[in-house]
Amino acid sequence: MNALQVLRKARKLIETPERWTKGDAAKDRDGVPVGMKSRAAVCFCAAGAIARASGGWNGGYHNARAALEVAIGGAIAEWNDAPRRTHAQVLRAFDKAITSLEKPTNPEPPHERHRPPPRRP
Repeated sequence: MNALQVLRKARKLIETPERWTKGDAAKDRDGVPVGMKSRAAVCFCAAGAIARASGGWNGGYHNARAALEVAIGGAIAEWNDAPRRTHAQVLRAFDKAITSLEKPTNPEPPHERHRPPPRRP
């Protein structure tokens, strides 16, 4: 799975406020911290959602984290856990990271109408 796929899947995991958390990577329905891969996990922090979505510490995971860190301008855990951080801000950050990966890094120049070379007299 590539970084764009991981970010989309992670965002979907925390799409509603009830599925997002602070302070721990993942929590069960009682608010008790659990492992990110636990079947009991029902809510995730931003970093936990990326880890869960990627399925492991692979290239997609690392690149997705890097894209989100660029979008927020810092470390994910500290940013996610900031006292005044809101769920809406987290989703906007994911959207920004996703958009950055959707844009081509080296866009091709616009196509020009082909013109034949000028004739020499």
